[in-house]
Amino acid sequence: MRLLCVAALAAFCCAAAQAAEPSKAQIARWLGDVGKVELGDARLLTLKGGEKAYLVPADFPDQGSNFTQGYVLARPALGKAVVLKDFGGQNSDVTVLSHDSRNGYMVILGSSSSGQGSTNATHSVVLFDGWKPRVLFAADEGNNFGDCDDEGKACEGSQVFLNPLAGPGGQPRLAVTTVRYAGSDERRAKVGISAKVITLSYPK
Repeated sequence: MRLLCVAALAAFCCAAAQAAEPSKAQIARWLGDVGKVELGDARLLTLKGGEKAYLVPADFPDQGSNFTQGYVLARPALGKAVVLKDFGGQNSDVTVLSHDSRNGYMVILGSSSSGQGSTNATHSVVLFDGWKPRVLFAADEGNNFGDCDDEGKACEGSQVFLNPLAGPGGQPRLAVTTVRYAGSDERRAKVGISAKVITLSYPK
């Protein structure tokens, strides 16, 4: 009986330690030498398979203009953290789309950059399989407002809006609205709007 109690207590302590939110200082130690980093508020999420982890918006003030923001994934169960390479740039927004403790949380992450009068961004629905981010849906937007209206070059661009919806049986869905515009200058652009609803599936 004593052995059973000890085993149960050990399992409880292990689960509690896995779920405990690490401090910003602890996450910074797990990251190692990545240069100057300023961490935001951690967001709890579940990886595919049930492991608890934390997604942290981050600023990198010493990096170039297209690399000043991003995300850190921290896994207390492993005592490790990494900077996500394929997201961020000039964006570190996080939206939690679904809360499935077994299949994993779906989150919306951003990536953006600018240069030579143009801006480009991508909004991605991501689920983490261990360290690997699995992109379930992505939508692009951008404009050339800083490089048009000269020598007859048309101004054009688009904006994307993602709105979470509740699907049947709790299956996550997403309303995707795209606003496109084009014209001789940004003040006289013709505007077109399209919308669709997509159903998101958990990967096997």
